[in-house]
Amino acid sequence: MSPVANSYLDNPLDISDGVIIGSGAWIGNNVIILGGVSIGEKAVIGAGAVVTKSIPAYSIAVGNPARVIKQYDHKRGEWV
Repeated sequence: MSPVANSYLDNPLDISDGVIIGSGAWIGNNVIILGGVSIGEKAVIGAGAVVTKSIPAYSIAVGNPARVIKQYDHKRGEWV
């Protein structure tokens, strides 16, 4: 039996103690999230990212270590 899933949707989600994932957050394939870190509501984490610190809501984070590259500003109604 092959350990590779037919679809990325079939990959199991293993959540460590202390990790909080906000409602509507998107987590890419092969992302590593360290314990004690929270992912904000509707945040997007790029595939292969290593999240070492908390990511705010409505943000896009990528890389190793993951860093925020864009964040939605509700007051201005645009990405900054």
